[in-house]
Amino acid sequence: MKFRLLFIVLIPLSLFSQNREFVLLHDEFSYLLNTSDELYIYGDNSNYLMNKSPLSYFKGYKSFYCDNDGLVIVIEADFLGASGRRSEKEYEAVWLLMNKQLYLCKIFFWSSRQTDKSTYRKMEKFTRQSFNKKTFNISAPEDIYGLMPAKWFSDTLYVKKAEKLLSRAWQVKPYKRLIFKKGKLVSMETVANKTWEEKVLWKPRQKSSDINKK
Repeated sequence: MKFRLLFIVLIPLSLFSQNREFVLLHDEFSYLLNTSDELYIYGDNSNYLMNKSPLSYFKGYKSFYCDNDGLVIVIEADFLGASGRRSEKEYEAVWLLMNKQLYLCKIFFWSSRQTDKSTYRKMEKFTRQSFNKKTFNISAPEDIYGLMPAKWFSDTLYVKKAEKLLSRAWQVKPYKRLIFKKGKLVSMETVANKTWEEKVLWKPRQKSSDINKK
């Protein structure tokens, strides 16, 4: 599933009768996005968009809570990249990178379903890892349930700091490549975000009265 972050162009009513050409800016990072999961980096109060969920390592990660692998949910949130975006699963996982260790720290559902202790017990059974609830003195923007080390994850994540407003300035900003081995960060580097423009011609819809005159 690919997500595209595009500009919403507001057109004055006076221009509705004219052909107009608009330029849409695409960027590489936006095409990498495949999850609604969020990442927080310890010591940084910002949240980061992620290209994929570390839980994608497990077969059936999308549907083990709801038994519906084809479920697609439209979500809304107050940070860039989430408004109008689709989630690949019923729930969102919140991650924390602290002392080079990646942790799963919170789960919530997009539906009216409530998160409770059974939610986390099921996740522990699914990943065969446990949440450490003894550590509470952690300064993080999210209220965390506990810390589950993502020891299964040996892969690469592409992340980018989220912002509340979509702008060309955000689109051209670089993103980060994080490489993990058994949940431990072994490499972090900045990647230039490639962008390209697409010209789109907007044509006003003809009135039925105008068509009948032809």
